[in-house]
Amino acid sequence: MRPSRLISITYWVLLVLMIAQSSWWVIYLSREGDRYLELQHQRFQADRLHAAYIMRSSPEIAEDPALHLGESFPHLHFQRVESGWDIHVDATVEEATRREAHRRSAMFMGEGIFFLALILSGSVLLTLAYRREMSFRRTRELFLAGVSHEFRTPLASLQLYAETLERPDLD
Repeated sequence: MRPSRLISITYWVLLVLMIAQSSWWVIYLSREGDRYLELQHQRFQADRLHAAYIMRSSPEIAEDPALHLGESFPHLHFQRVESGWDIHVDATVEEATRREAHRRSAMFMGEGIFFLALILSGSVLLTLAYRREMSFRRTRELFLAGVSHEFRTPLASLQLYAETLERPDLD
């Protein structure tokens, strides 16, 4: 196999692998927002359970949880109900978390698409440069063949004349 053919095959295999890797990266990181949202919800649930445990452990804190726990859990709201206290996450915090998750997804998706476009444009430029180089090689070979032919033709004629003149049996 010619070296240029081997280089071409290697290039295309690497290009396909890079595009597959970049596509997987875009898909994987586009889910980052969902993972972030899920982790935040788990954190909020853990904070709610922690605040409820603290309130059950200390009657003083259970009297006014917003005063005692508000600084430690600023995203929680404490509301008195018939059976005790209702602890829930502030709606503005939940909305801010959703916006942040969407922003993260959009950021990772944008980065992935940008890098994929960068890889593709680089491969297009490499392909064009490779084709230009092959065209230049062919042109150079044709030029050298033409120049060689043009130099050899008069030299061959002169050599023929010289050999003819050297023959002693000719007048």
